[in-house]
Amino acid sequence: MRIILLVIALVASALAIAQPVYKWADAQGVVHYGDEPPDDAKAEEILIEAAPAREAGRTSAQAGPLDIVMYARADCGYCAKARSYFAQRGIRYVEKDVQRNARSTSEWKRLGGVGVPLFVINGEVSSGFNAESMSRRLARYGR
Repeated sequence: MRIILLVIALVASALAIAQPVYKWADAQGVVHYGDEPPDDAKAEEILIEAAPAREAGRTSAQAGPLDIVMYARADCGYCAKARSYFAQRGIRYVEKDVQRNARSTSEWKRLGGVGVPLFVINGEVSSGFNAESMSRRLARYGR
């Protein structure tokens, strides 16, 4: 099982490096990241470097920065709840729109996506959103 997760993490990391990520602020000043620039705001293309591999003997709570990717759709209610959850807590993430971006759709399918939101957090894949469950997952990383 660990080997499968490692392969998924490596593929996801390689794909994340290969495509641009955009950063912009909305009218309320909240900063967003995504694989598509917004139509109604000026976006900056940024380079995101892959997170270093964990060292042996370190616990996940000591693992350092979070690497969160959310595969979503604009019309998804649970995706909106996840966006709000991250914004309220100041948690950075990259959003990939599986409806508007063919590359994101392909990545989502390779990760086993059948619904949205689908999350990849430090290489671990999960689907669906529930605030309590997300808080427990992030607590494993010291958040």
